Amino acid sequence: EDTIDHTFESLIPLIHKLDTQIVVGDLGCTDRTVQICRNYEAKIVSLSLNGNLSKARNHLLDTTNSKLVFWIEPYETILK
Repeated sequence: EDTIDHTFESLIPLIHKLDTQIVVGDLGCTDRTVQICRNYEAKIVSLSLNGNLSKARNHLLDTTNSKLVFWIEPYETILK
């Protein structure tokens, strides 16, 4: 919740330039992070980790047909 706005703000130029979508995996967030992501029009996908991060990420991949896919954590940013 404390860092997600900064992460999204760093992605906005990339999103507009590539006309792409952000898909967010929700592992059961209990703070305002999901709502903040919705404010940026991100697609929210509920996930169950079940001890297997690869399966969770593959499930996210199955929800999009985007040609460009990369992972970013909610505390990371893209530098200009």
